[in-house]
Amino acid sequence: MKPRRIFIWALAAVAALNVYSYTKQHTKADVLAYKRLASALADNDGGTIQKMVLDSSCGDQLARSDEERKKLLGNKSVLFTYYVIKQQRYSYDGESSYIVAEQVSRVKSPGVNTVIGDSEVRIRHDVQMVKRDNSWYVKQFGKPTMLQ
Repeated sequence: MKPRRIFIWALAAVAALNVYSYTKQHTKADVLAYKRLASALADNDGGTIQKMVLDSSCGDQLARSDEERKKLLGNKSVLFTYYVIKQQRYSYDGESSYIVAEQVSRVKSPGVNTVIGDSEVRIRHDVQMVKRDNSWYVKQFGKPTMLQ
């Protein structure tokens, strides 16, 4: 084989491995539940939040964190949001999960006409999920850290 062809195959293998790793991590049930919760927080959907938490005090804490997020955004509009999973750990029995993630929102100021916006807002989430009846629920949600 020619060196160029070997390089192309190696590059394709690395790309395929990265796509596989990303897909494997982001389609786990606890990560999907976290994303659903984070999306409900961004949309201020109290009904979904209350369904996903084990006790109501955690839901009230999540509602207060939304006020901080709105202060940070100000009059900027959110174009799109994606998630970066920084760390994920499971308990020995597999019934609880600890996730550290960043919710990244691309935002644009009024009067700015760009496709990806003019800045991004990063919010760090520390979430402990618990598996009950084959569903994942939020047991503890650390105070979100605004990274901007």
